[in-house]
Amino acid sequence: MKSARLLVTVTLLLLVALVMVVGSGCPKKPEPAKTGETTGPTPPVSTGGPFKIAIVTWPGYGPLFVAKAKNLVPGMANVEWKIIDDTAARRAAYKSGEYQMIAETVDSFASGKPGYQMGSKAVYTCDESMGGDGLIVTEGINTIADLKGKTVAYPEGLPGHFLLLKLLHLHGMTSKDIKGSNMEADPAGQAFRARKVDAAVTWEPFVTMSTTPPDGHGSVLLTSKDAQGYIVDVLVCGQDTITNRAADIQAIIDAHFAGLKYMEENPKESYEVIAKELSIPAGDVEGMISGLKFQTQAMNEKFFTPPKADAPSPFAVLFDDASSTWKEEGLLTEVAGGADSFTAQFVSASAVPGMTEPPPTPPLPVAPEKVKTEAPKMANITKHIQFKPGSAEIEFSKQVREDLDEVGRFISHTPDYYVRVEGHTDSDGDDAYNLDLSKKRAKAVGDYLETYTEDPNQIVTVGLGEKKPVASNSSAEGKAKNRRVMFATIPGR
Repeated sequence: MKSARLLVTVTLLLLVALVMVVGSGCPKKPEPAKTGETTGPTPPVSTGGPFKIAIVTWPGYGPLFVAKAKNLVPGMANVEWKIIDDTAARRAAYKSGEYQMIAETVDSFASGKPGYQMGSKAVYTCDESMGGDGLIVTEGINTIADLKGKTVAYPEGLPGHFLLLKLLHLHGMTSKDIKGSNMEADPAGQAFRARKVDAAVTWEPFVTMSTTPPDGHGSVLLTSKDAQGYIVDVLVCGQDTITNRAADIQAIIDAHFAGLKYMEENPKESYEVIAKELSIPAGDVEGMISGLKFQTQAMNEKFFTPPKADAPSPFAVLFDDASSTWKEEGLLTEVAGGADSFTAQFVSASAVPGMTEPPPTPPLPVAPEKVKTEAPKMANITKHIQFKPGSAEIEFSKQVREDLDEVGRFISHTPDYYVRVEGHTDSDGDDAYNLDLSKKRAKAVGDYLETYTEDPNQIVTVGLGEKKPVASNSSAEGKAKNRRVMFATIPGR
C-alpha cells in the first residue's frame, strides 16, 4: 500500500515464527488497523490450535500450498485448509468459527448478508482474474445487447453475476432483460455445453472446454482480461481473529509472497504441488494460472491504499461498487462499507522477499485514425451525457455525475481498450460551428474521465458535429437528444 511500510527485520520475523512453532507466549498484537473498525457482529473464532482456511478449487492460493510444502515460512506448520466449493457451505463453516479465514472475491465478500461480512476484513489479495473467467455465448450472440431475452447461467451473488450485471448496466440493460438461470460456475459451463442455456458466465477450464469442438460450441464473448479488476481474490478474517491470531495471519501473508518467489524460480515443480492440493492435472494448473495475475506486495499495497488523502482505496471502490450493485439487484438491504472491510497491517508488515515485480504495462499506442471511426467491439456504452444548446459545459446533476463515474470505473477496468468519447450536436448552426462545438463537448467529458486511467492514450476524443443524429432535429425534444456525448470501446491490444 502507499501507506508507510512498517519496517520489520528478519530477526523479528524469525522470532515470531519460533514462538508460533513452539506454542509459547501470546500472539503478536497487531498494529492498529489503518481503517475504521466496524461495530457489527463478527463470526466466532477459535483462539488456539490449527489455523484453518476455507478455500475453493482455484490455483490463486497456490503460493500458500508451495510455501507450506517447501517449508518456506515456519509459521505455516500451524496452518490448514480445506476445499469447500459450495458457497453457502463455505460461509457457514466460516461463520460457525470452524474456520478462521475464508476465501472470497471482493464482490462476493460484499454480497454477504450482515452478520457474515460485517466485522470481517480482507487481509490481503492473492490474485486477480485475467482471463480465467469468461462470458461464453451461443451462435448469433455477438454483443452484450444481443443477450436481451436470452437464457444466461450465472452464480447468484458471485463474480460471474457481478461482471454480468456491470456489463448489462453499461449497455442500458438490467437482469430483467435476460432470463437468468442461477447455478455455480462449473454447472453453468456444463449447461452451456449441453445447449440448455444461450450463454453462461463460468471459469476455466470450462470457458475453453465449453467452446472448443467437438463437444463445445459458440464462442467467448469476453473474459476477465477484457474487463480487468472486477474479479479480485481476497482472504478474509473476522476482527477477533485479527486481534487474537495475528501471528498466524502474518505467516500466511508472508507465505504468499515467499511462495510466489519460489514459483517464479521453480514453476513446474510448483505446478505439481498445486495440482496435488487441488486434485487436478498439473497441465490444468498451468493453463488456469495463465488466466490470473498473482498479486505481489507492491500490488497489495496499491490495492489497499487510497491514491490521495480524500479518496477511497481501490479495494473500497470495488467493494462499494459491488455493494450498491447487489442492493440494486435486491440481494441486499443492508451493506457494509468498503473502507471498514479491510486492513493493510499485515501486508505492510511483511518483510519476506517476494517475486520480481512485473514491469509496468506499456501505454497503448497513440490512437490510430481507425479508432476514431471503427465500430465498437463490446457495443456502445449506452450512457449519454446531454448538453444545453450552444454549450460545451457539463451540467453536473446527480445522475450525470453517477453516469460519468460509472463510465470512468469501466475505463479503469478495461486498460487494453481505447475508449472513444464522441461529441455530437443538433442541426442548429453551420457545419463548422457544430463540428467545433462537438469537439469541445467530447474534450470536456474526456478531461473529466482522465482521472480514471493512468494511460493518457486510452481516451480518444472526437467531434462528429451534426452528422450522426439519434433523433429527428425537427422537434425540440429530438434536438435535445442529439446534443450529447456518447462512448464506444475499441480493442487496443
